[in-house]
Amino acid sequence: MNWKNTFKPNFFKKMPPTLLVTFVLFTIVFSFVGWIIIDDDMVSAFMTSGPVQKTDIIPSEGVKNVINISFLNEDRKEFYLSDFRGKVVLLYLWAGWCKNYQKDLVTLNHLQQKIGMRKFEVVPVSLDQFEMKRLRHLYESHNIDHLSIYQDQFGRSLVDLGIVKSLPMAIFIDRDGREVARFDGKVYANSRRLTTFVREQIKKANKDSPEKSMSE
Repeated sequence: MNWKNTFKPNFFKKMPPTLLVTFVLFTIVFSFVGWIIIDDDMVSAFMTSGPVQKTDIIPSEGVKNVINISFLNEDRKEFYLSDFRGKVVLLYLWAGWCKNYQKDLVTLNHLQQKIGMRKFEVVPVSLDQFEMKRLRHLYESHNIDHLSIYQDQFGRSLVDLGIVKSLPMAIFIDRDGREVARFDGKVYANSRRLTTFVREQIKKANKDSPEKSMSE
């Protein structure tokens, strides 16, 4: 068989109508199913013209209590990490010079909305030095309505938490204030993976403290 001539236009002209219709329908169905089963992370990476991130969620070694860093909310009230005890926390440290931080914040906003705030909270802390109203404008312009605004203008949290890699950085903290893992990849390109990890931590917390979980 001469394969060079197989897919020339006259090949389809000679094809029986029934077979041609079957061929077209099969192609459409196959393409649709293929799109459905594509991983969300792959879609995000494709839409952002970048590869799927392979950066692992790096588990912390042993039991490591997180230093009780402080930061200010939008009303200039001081908060501490200990204020979020009892919840699984995703501490997200970022700044305006970070690449794709807007996409990360939008993704985290959806994550917070999806999982809820009863047992989990995203704590996004900006290390920028500009005024709070600028952060508020950023949130409003991207419809970020499920995250609070926090700021550490002096960058003390970077030193206290021993962050030597570039921002942004996500740190997972269990309900007892212990560091579970760190993630320094692209949040927006790994939404499904992060969602799964957070739900695993909530499930683990419920299993470890069933009485506390039932009383909430």
